Amino acid sequence: MTLSALYNSVTNNNRRENIMFIFFLILGLIFLISGGVGLFYVNATANIASGTPIWIVGNLTFGTFALFGVAILVFLAFFNAEFD
Repeated sequence: MTLSALYNSVTNNNRRENIMFIFFLILGLIFLISGGVGLFYVNATANIASGTPIWIVGNLTFGTFALFGVAILVFLAFFNAEFD
């Protein structure tokens, strides 16, 4: 079943919920990927000494992005509206 056929098979009442589901799924994936890449960059490739303020800020910032991405995806996995 193609994506357009799946989209056309739902009723008008469910289309808004499906669009929101897809939007938050993409948003969660973007947060998770950007946070993971940022954590990898700060800890593996950038020449930043551990324990310095820039290292701490980088880990907190990108860790927050990764945490929000995981939280959004877990929330969608447990509380999504099922496709009929």
